[in-house]
Amino acid sequence: MNKQLRSLVVLFLMMSGIHAQEYLYINNDDGISNAFKIGSIDSMTFVKPEGYTVKTILTDTVKITYPGEVDLINTGTYGAENAVYYKSLAGIADFRVVFDFRINQNCNEGNSNVTICQLSGADKNIRVMLKERAPSILMTTPYDKENTTCSQQIGFNSGFIVIDDKWNGVTYNRKMISTQPLVGNTAFQLWLKGNYAKTVELPDPKLLIARQDFLDNYRDLAVMVANDTFSIIRDGLDCDNVTTYNNGITSTIWSTSLKTADSTYKKISSLYEEIKTASAAGGALSDYGIDLMMMDLTLLQDCSGLLQFGKIKLVGYYYQQIDPSSRALGYYYDSFPVDIRLWKDESRHTVEMVRKSNDLYVAVDGQTTLFAAFGSATAVYIGGSSSMTGYITAKDIEIDLDHTGDALIKTIIGSTPVIVSSRTPQILGLMTHRTEDIYEGDTLSVSYNQSLSRLEDALTLLQQEGYTLYGTKELANFLNGSLKPAIKSAFILITDAPWRFNWNDQGVRSIYTQYGYPIIFGSILAIDEIDDNGTMLLDDIQSSRNMILAARGNNIDAISHTWSQDVYPPYKNALVLQWELYKIIDVCDSLCMNSVLYSYGPGCNSENHYSMLRRCGFIGSIGSGGFFGSYTNLSTNHYQICRGNIIGDKISWATVEKYIRF
Repeated sequence: MNKQLRSLVVLFLMMSGIHAQEYLYINNDDGISNAFKIGSIDSMTFVKPEGYTVKTILTDTVKITYPGEVDLINTGTYGAENAVYYKSLAGIADFRVVFDFRINQNCNEGNSNVTICQLSGADKNIRVMLKERAPSILMTTPYDKENTTCSQQIGFNSGFIVIDDKWNGVTYNRKMISTQPLVGNTAFQLWLKGNYAKTVELPDPKLLIARQDFLDNYRDLAVMVANDTFSIIRDGLDCDNVTTYNNGITSTIWSTSLKTADSTYKKISSLYEEIKTASAAGGALSDYGIDLMMMDLTLLQDCSGLLQFGKIKLVGYYYQQIDPSSRALGYYYDSFPVDIRLWKDESRHTVEMVRKSNDLYVAVDGQTTLFAAFGSATAVYIGGSSSMTGYITAKDIEIDLDHTGDALIKTIIGSTPVIVSSRTPQILGLMTHRTEDIYEGDTLSVSYNQSLSRLEDALTLLQQEGYTLYGTKELANFLNGSLKPAIKSAFILITDAPWRFNWNDQGVRSIYTQYGYPIIFGSILAIDEIDDNGTMLLDDIQSSRNMILAARGNNIDAISHTWSQDVYPPYKNALVLQWELYKIIDVCDSLCMNSVLYSYGPGCNSENHYSMLRRCGFIGSIGSGGFFGSYTNLSTNHYQICRGNIIGDKISWATVEKYIRF
């Protein structure tokens, strides 16, 4: 705001007889707010100056808001009052500083650490830094069983660091590292599927065993994207990426440049078609059974946007079930879809700092670090010179003085307190098994079920505490980032029992419906809807469909809780898992069930298995998080929403209260 305009506003306020100390926020045409202390305000109405709009007027507490986007580079000096954003916190008790940001550079190149913001105090600084982030091969299994190796994942040495930086400059104490990889969306997938599984039926165990020979012969096969070239190679190393294989001989199976003859980058869609055509033409590629699938709208993007990560193995060695008719497990070769990613990180990230009762909480993408008794914060700095902050764009900066805005501090049993706010959302997943029409204290038919009175007590407590409960559509939107939950939010999953029994028992049904909350039923389809021969129970199709539609009209939805639970899903062979996922979708469609979510984290957050979920059309899963994973940090978790079995009768009521009460 220029001096003349400011003088006019102050003159107007003085003439209006305003008395209480306050701030006025005015937006100019570029969308950036300025906050000016204007003296005394009780209540007022004034004419909007030409070219400006009033953003906020508060009468009790001070909230400074900078809407829109601004680059945190090339303006001011970091760590000084002329940083892009600087605010003195001297004499302020509780406060909150929060902003979203994105990174406008290749965040997977291995650049130096860059500071995003800093909170200064009398004895130390608190810095939020973007960590050095070079991609590398991650040699772990989708389910870590007996230290098995050879997974097809990219591991990214990336994330954010929150540190306390001693004033003497000697010690950097790292307090928290965000583990979410900073990578782009999937451009397409590549899968060394093998020629032994072209059927849509459940793969014959004999074919799966025969496939072992095929994969064993090519366990040094890898895909490589580097030096503007896409290649499928034999690298002479076993799938552990250490032991020599094939006498250490390296060779290129197939290769193509990411550029055209005139040195411009090809379209990603053109690269995809080129690989697909080469595979269809026969020869080496078709022998290796490469199967590709576009996953993103990349028609307008060129190959300069592909992440050039080096090498990913196409074959792994896993502890798994190879015979679907048996529960036997052993070590077998397998191959899962590999994601070919874009390098640019399009997702939003959030930094939130809250000081409450002399303690400081700092969260990056919802992962909170506590700095106890940090009561001497004097100023916050956001942004500065490009040498310090990199190409980072901040959005919607908010600074709350003498209060913490809508941020709450939630202590989960056995863990560090976390920030829960509209900008750092967390959601509580409450799960139980079949509800029985008895009162708590009576004998349950199965120990992990729950009594009718226990479920009603939990619903009553959720209502008293002001929770918003969500159903499957909202959970899917949380995962894709298009919707944020209420600050106090939860969902309830009733699982591991035929859902129709829960619905048809009128006593139990009344508890599900009288509160108006959405409830999710998870059904083991191979047990609930299919006979021993894998055929749908035709006599029950129409009645089941009618009940599911009736339940949906009463805010109750039905999803799959796995196909069968013969073997824990992470142990599933890739071809068997794909068949089961497609079968789930077929049955869900026939019964009008929801098939957007899969009620099990099939790989314990393995990229392998989530690639399979995306391939088959699921947006994500509701997975077992155990007691301490029942709260899901939705800022970074785009694959799985956690649920914990914490409202069954065998769980103490004190535990239930600890999770639900803030």
